[in-house]
Amino acid sequence: MPAALDQAARYSLEREQFGKPIGKFQAIDVLRAVQYMFANYTVDKTRVLLWGVSGGGLVALTAAKMAPDLFAMVAVLSPITRPTDE
Repeated sequence: MPAALDQAARYSLEREQFGKPIGKFQAIDVLRAVQYMFANYTVDKTRVLLWGVSGGGLVALTAAKMAPDLFAMVAVLSPITRPTDE
């Protein structure tokens, strides 16, 4: 079973769409959702928190890297991660 888990984790980091890691597209979706929230609801922009678990943790970290001044805090639990310069 550990070998299957390792293989699944590796695959989740290698998945691409249009030549880019799929997590980047998901992170863009997160940023668009935050912008929608700002445009349609009364929100204290200094208190926006981002939270993710597992694959969502990777997406949260990617979104935070793409827009570092947008979130007051980012919390992740057991994120799928890999060293990257992207």
